[in-house]
Amino acid sequence: MKTLYWVLGVEIAIALLFALAAKLYNRKKTGAYELSPEYFRAPSTYIVAVAGVAFPLIGAIFALQPPERTEPEWREVLLAGMGCFGLSIAIGAWMINAIVGKAKKAAKDMIELTMPGDWPYKAAIGISYAFLLMGLADTGAYFWHFGSGKPADTLGRSDESGRVSVARPRPHLGESRDEIARALGEPESRGESDRLWNYEATTSALALRFSVDGHVESISETAKVPHGQ
Repeated sequence: MKTLYWVLGVEIAIALLFALAAKLYNRKKTGAYELSPEYFRAPSTYIVAVAGVAFPLIGAIFALQPPERTEPEWREVLLAGMGCFGLSIAIGAWMINAIVGKAKKAAKDMIELTMPGDWPYKAAIGISYAFLLMGLADTGAYFWHFGSGKPADTLGRSDESGRVSVARPRPHLGESRDEIARALGEPESRGESDRLWNYEATTSALALRFSVDGHVESISETAKVPHGQ
């Protein structure tokens, strides 16, 4: 999950920097300002509508996409995009509710903001759009990688009869035992207190060594010599 934490963490940091910039920009403004409710209602409604469609759609794609079709890191990028859409929906929903409260206090159906204290109301629109764009960027990067035409690394294995070759994704450093077992199945043999797993592929033998905490720390592959050579 390191990729998810890094990507989503950077995106939240960008949004916080945007909020800080908005606060500094509005700190010199003082007094009350009246704005039309549409100033907030239109963008917040648009944000909730777009993110509300994208969030479940990306969630369905994430659930239906076979894990072996792409690397775990890129699935985490897609998950980070879902997180951005969720945050965008949350801020947009808060903004819709917040302007209702502000409208009740102002006359002539106008929104009254008192600066600099009410700077979050103006910053929320930009932050929501920022999360929306970052979510779209994560999603676009995932599908660009998935549709780039580069086939996923696979490891060919034979079934018990030795006649059928089955494609399996190649293991990667840092994967856990559970991830390896889901991707490659049970190993042909285990050793060294379950820290060494051996797989027999069609053209090679693969040895995976796990660290004490159960993650792949080394991968070695030995080519098989064809019969008759």
